[in-house]
Amino acid sequence: MDDGEITDRSRRVQFEPSYPARILSIDGTRCLNCEIIDISQTEAQLSVQGTINELKEFFLVLSTVGKPAYRRCRLVWVRGDRIGVLFLFSPSKKRAGIEDAENSPPSSVDPGSREI
Repeated sequence: MDDGEITDRSRRVQFEPSYPARILSIDGTRCLNCEIIDISQTEAQLSVQGTINELKEFFLVLSTVGKPAYRRCRLVWVRGDRIGVLFLFSPSKKRAGIEDAENSPPSSVDPGSREI
Protein backbone atom coordinates (compact mmCIF):
# COMPACT_ATOMS: atom_id res chain seq x y z
CA MET A 1 0.00 0.00 0.00
CA ASP A 2 1.58 3.26 -1.08
CA ASP A 3 -0.01 6.41 0.38
CA GLY A 4 -3.56 5.38 -0.29
CA GLU A 5 -2.83 3.31 -3.37
CA ILE A 6 -4.78 0.06 -3.24
CA THR A 7 -2.62 -2.84 -4.41
CA ASP A 8 -5.06 -5.74 -4.50
CA ARG A 9 -8.27 -3.97 -5.50
CA SER A 10 -10.00 -7.09 -6.83
CA ARG A 11 -9.86 -8.81 -3.44
CA ARG A 12 -10.92 -5.88 -1.25
CA VAL A 13 -14.18 -5.63 0.64
CA GLN A 14 -15.71 -2.17 0.99
CA PHE A 15 -18.17 -1.45 3.78
CA GLU A 16 -21.00 1.00 3.31
CA PRO A 17 -21.76 2.09 5.91
CA SER A 18 -18.33 1.51 7.40
CA TYR A 19 -17.78 -1.35 9.86
CA PRO A 20 -17.01 -0.40 13.51
CA ALA A 21 -13.78 -1.73 15.04
CA ARG A 22 -11.19 -0.76 17.65
CA ILE A 23 -7.50 -0.01 17.67
CA LEU A 24 -5.65 -1.41 20.68
CA SER A 25 -2.05 -0.47 21.45
CA ILE A 26 0.39 -3.39 21.63
CA ASP A 27 0.80 -2.95 25.39
CA GLY A 28 -2.97 -2.66 25.93
CA THR A 29 -2.85 0.83 27.45
CA ARG A 30 -4.65 2.71 24.65
CA CYS A 31 -7.88 1.97 22.79
CA LEU A 32 -9.41 4.05 19.97
CA ASN A 33 -12.67 3.66 18.09
CA CYS A 34 -12.36 3.35 14.34
CA GLU A 35 -14.32 2.28 11.30
CA ILE A 36 -13.18 -0.03 8.52
CA ILE A 37 -13.61 1.65 5.14
CA ASP A 38 -12.22 -1.26 3.13
CA ILE A 39 -10.15 -4.33 3.88
CA SER A 40 -8.26 -7.14 2.17
CA GLN A 41 -6.23 -10.08 3.47
CA THR A 42 -3.09 -7.94 3.69
CA GLU A 43 -4.19 -4.33 4.33
CA ALA A 44 -7.03 -2.01 5.30
CA GLN A 45 -8.14 1.59 5.18
CA LEU A 46 -9.63 2.92 8.42
CA SER A 47 -11.29 6.08 9.67
CA VAL A 48 -9.96 6.86 13.15
CA GLN A 49 -11.55 8.86 15.95
CA GLY A 50 -8.51 10.32 17.74
CA THR A 51 -4.78 10.71 17.22
CA ILE A 52 -2.92 7.68 15.90
CA ASN A 53 0.44 9.10 14.76
CA GLU A 54 2.40 7.81 17.76
CA LEU A 55 1.10 4.24 17.30
CA LYS A 56 3.26 2.65 14.61
CA GLU A 57 2.09 -0.91 15.41
CA PHE A 58 -1.17 -1.95 17.06
CA PHE A 59 -3.98 -4.50 17.06
CA LEU A 60 -7.10 -3.95 14.97
CA VAL A 61 -9.87 -5.62 16.99
CA LEU A 62 -12.59 -6.71 14.58
CA SER A 63 -15.07 -8.25 17.02
CA THR A 64 -16.18 -7.45 20.53
CA VAL A 65 -18.32 -10.51 21.27
CA GLY A 66 -16.95 -13.97 22.04
CA LYS A 67 -13.37 -14.80 21.16
CA PRO A 68 -11.86 -11.61 19.69
CA ALA A 69 -10.95 -11.49 16.03
CA TYR A 70 -7.95 -9.23 15.54
CA ARG A 71 -5.03 -8.42 13.26
CA ARG A 72 -1.67 -6.99 14.19
CA CYS A 73 -1.07 -3.90 12.05
CA ARG A 74 1.64 -1.48 10.97
CA LEU A 75 0.67 2.11 10.19
CA VAL A 76 1.58 2.91 6.57
CA TRP A 77 0.01 6.31 5.89
CA VAL A 78 -2.14 9.00 7.50
CA ARG A 79 -4.39 11.41 5.61
CA GLY A 80 -6.66 13.43 7.92
CA ASP A 81 -8.86 10.98 9.84
CA ARG A 82 -8.07 8.14 7.37
CA ILE A 83 -5.18 5.73 7.77
CA GLY A 84 -3.75 2.86 5.76
CA VAL A 85 -2.50 -0.21 7.60
CA LEU A 86 -0.61 -3.33 6.60
CA PHE A 87 -1.36 -6.58 8.43
CA LEU A 88 1.68 -8.23 10.00
CA PHE A 89 1.88 -12.01 9.75
CA SER A 90 4.07 -14.77 11.06
CA PRO A 91 3.47 -17.24 8.20
CA SER A 92 5.66 -20.13 9.36
CA LYS A 93 4.11 -20.22 12.83
CA LYS A 94 0.57 -19.78 11.51
CA ARG A 95 0.99 -22.69 9.09
CA ALA A 96 2.25 -24.90 11.90
CA GLY A 97 -0.75 -23.94 14.06
CA ILE A 98 1.45 -22.42 16.76
CA GLU A 99 -0.01 -19.37 18.52
CA ASP A 100 2.50 -16.53 18.60
CA ALA A 101 2.13 -14.87 22.01
CA GLU A 102 3.83 -11.75 20.68
CA ASN A 103 1.09 -11.34 18.06
CA SER A 104 -1.87 -11.77 20.41
CA PRO A 105 -3.49 -8.90 22.28
CA PRO A 106 -2.94 -8.57 26.04
CA SER A 107 -5.27 -11.01 27.80
CA SER A 108 -6.02 -8.58 30.64
CA VAL A 109 -7.57 -6.05 28.25
CA ASP A 110 -10.91 -6.71 26.58
CA PRO A 111 -11.88 -3.51 24.76
CA GLY A 112 -15.39 -4.74 24.03
CA SER A 113 -16.38 -6.19 27.38
CA ARG A 114 -19.50 -4.96 29.11
CA GLU A 115 -20.88 -5.78 32.51
CA ILE A 116 -24.49 -6.91 32.50
